[in-house]
Amino acid sequence: MKTIQCPSCGAGHTLNNPGISTIVCDYCRTTIYLEDDVLRAGVKSVVGEPRSALDVGRTGTVEGRTFHIVGRVQFDWSGGRWDEWYALDSAGRTWWIVEDEKTYSVEQPTTGLTVPATMTLGTRLELDGATFEVDEVGTARCVGGEGQLPRAFLPGESYDYFDATEVGSQNVLSIERSQVDPARAEVFYGRAVRTRDVDFGEAGSKTTMDFTAGVAIQCVVCGAGFQTPGQEEVVTAVCTSCGTQLELSPAGLIAIGQNPRNWTFPFAVGHKATLQGEQYEVVGRLVHDEGWGEYTREYLLWGPKAGYRWLEEYEGNYVLMRPTQIGPSKAIVDTSWPRSKVDVGGRIWTCFERGESSLAFVDGALPWLAKVGDRSKYVDYIDPPRMYSVETSRTELERFIGEHVDSQALYAAFGKSDQYVPPLTVGPATPMFLTPGRKVAMWVGWLFVALNAVAVFGTLGDGSALLETSLSPDDVAAGEWTSPSFEVPEGATVMGLAVSTTLDNGWLALDTELLTGEGEDEEVVGYASAEVAYYHGYEGGESWSEGNRKKTKLFKAPPGGTYRVGLTMEGDQSPVVTVSVTTGNRLTRYPLMMLLLSLLVPGFLLARHTTHEQQRWGGDDDD
Repeated sequence: MKTIQCPSCGAGHTLNNPGISTIVCDYCRTTIYLEDDVLRAGVKSVVGEPRSALDVGRTGTVEGRTFHIVGRVQFDWSGGRWDEWYALDSAGRTWWIVEDEKTYSVEQPTTGLTVPATMTLGTRLELDGATFEVDEVGTARCVGGEGQLPRAFLPGESYDYFDATEVGSQNVLSIERSQVDPARAEVFYGRAVRTRDVDFGEAGSKTTMDFTAGVAIQCVVCGAGFQTPGQEEVVTAVCTSCGTQLELSPAGLIAIGQNPRNWTFPFAVGHKATLQGEQYEVVGRLVHDEGWGEYTREYLLWGPKAGYRWLEEYEGNYVLMRPTQIGPSKAIVDTSWPRSKVDVGGRIWTCFERGESSLAFVDGALPWLAKVGDRSKYVDYIDPPRMYSVETSRTELERFIGEHVDSQALYAAFGKSDQYVPPLTVGPATPMFLTPGRKVAMWVGWLFVALNAVAVFGTLGDGSALLETSLSPDDVAAGEWTSPSFEVPEGATVMGLAVSTTLDNGWLALDTELLTGEGEDEEVVGYASAEVAYYHGYEGGESWSEGNRKKTKLFKAPPGGTYRVGLTMEGDQSPVVTVSVTTGNRLTRYPLMMLLLSLLVPGFLLARHTTHEQQRWGGDDDD
C-alpha cells in the first residue's frame, strides 16, 4: 500500500490498489491525480452523499460475491443521474458496480470490441460470438467522484455513452466516449443483477443522514413549500399546490411544465402497501394519453429493498412491473403486431398491442426528468397473468416485466377496501378464466359428453322386425283392421310400433291395441293412440309443408308369446298405411338427457372462457 498527502489540505490517504490514478480527498473534496508519482490537485468534486446503501469504504455482496467499494463516480444526463462504484472482490480483482434508479449491473473493462463511429438504438455489436444491441444513447456529464479511482475523471467533462444488451440475455455492454478526445472510448462488459441480490446493509447506517425524510422544496412558481416522499433519488418534483413540474438540477429548481388538469386516483402519493411480500410507498403518479380517449394511470412505487416498481392501471386492472434486461431484438419488437408470438427468456409471449402515448399528468417525485407532453412508443406482450412491455423513446429502449395484481386485494393492501371499484373489463394480464382446476373440470366434462354421445348413438336404429305389412286404401276405409299373429321373444324389453302413410294434405287418427289370445280369450295388453297429418302447398312464390306422414311409438315389451295388432282408423283420406312392429329398440331420450346434462359444465366453462378472452381482445380486434 502507498500513502499520499493531499496537495490542497495536506490530509493523508492510503492507496488500496496499485492501479489507482485518481483519488478524491475525503476532507476537502479536491480531486488528486497521480501522474508519474507526482501529485496534481484538480477541481473540487461536487458529488453529493450516497443515496443508497452503497458507499465508499463499505463491504457487501452482489449475487453472493463479496465486494469492497473503494471509489465512486457520478454522472448526470438530461433525464437524471447514476453512480458507478469502483470495487475490489475477495481475490483483489477490480469491478464497476453501476447503479441507476436502484437497478444494478457489475462490469469490467474489455478490449474485444471495435466501437463503431456512429451508433443508434438497435445498432448491433458483436463480442466473442455474442450479439448485443444498443438500447440507450446519450450524453452525460461527470459530476465528480470520491475515494480511489483507476483513471482521471474530470468534473464537468462530458461523455457520449452507449448502453447495449445481449439479445435474450442479462449480459450488458457500457461504452463511454470522451467528447474532448472522441478517439478514446472505453468498453465495459458485465451482467445485470437483481436489486434483491445486492446487499450492502441498510442505507444511511454509515452516516447520520436521514434517508427517509425526503427533500424539502419551495415551488419557484407559487412559493408553496412541500416535501417529497422518501425515495433515494429525486429529479422531478411536482408542486402539491399549483401542479408545476420542477426539475431538481445542480443549478437549482427549474419549472419545466404544468399539469393541464387534475386527475382522480384511488391511491395518493405517500400511501403505503405490502405487495408480493415487499413494502412500497407511492412516490409518483402519471397518466399516459394513448389517443382515442384512452388513458392509462401509473403509480411509481418505492421500496427500500426492492427499489422502484411501476403499478400500471387500466380500467381497474393492475399490473406490478419491474425493469428487466432480457428481451428480443429491436427488429422483432418493431415488427410485432397483435396476436403475433415472441420468445422472451424462453417463454412464449403474445403481442397484445402497440402504440404511442404522451404524458398527460404527473405528480409526486420521480428519479428521472418527466414533463407533460413527453412521448414514447410501447409494445405490450402477455402470457396471463404475466405481462412484458417494451417502451422506446428517441434515445432509450426500456424493458419491463410484471404480473397481474388482484384489484380487490390491492385496495385492501392500501387500506382502501371500503373504496374498492371492480374492474370495468378484463385486463391484458388478467388471469385466464380456465385455471388449471377448471381445465381439469372441463376436460372431465368433455369426457362424459363423449361417453354419453356414444350411448345416444348406440340407441339409433329400428330394432328387429316382428311384423311388417301394408294396408290398402280399402282396409283403411273400413275403419278397423287386425294384423296377422307374430311372436314376441322371451326377454324382450322394448318394442316399437311404426306407422307410415301416403297422406297428401290430409289427416288420419289411429287407435292401436296389442292383442293376445283368440275369440273369447282375446285380451288387450297394450293401447296407444296417435294422429298423423301432412299438408303442403305453394304460396307467395315459395313452397311450404307441415306435419309428418310417419309416427313411431316405443313401449315396454309384454311377456314372450303370440300377439296381434288391432287398428281403428278415422280420417279425411284413405291412404296406404304400412305397419311395422319391432323389438330390441333402444330408448334415446334418457341417454340424450344425460348428454345434455353432461354438456352443462364444460359448455359453461368454455362459454365463460370465450367471453373472457373476447373482452380481453375486443378493443384490439376492432383496431
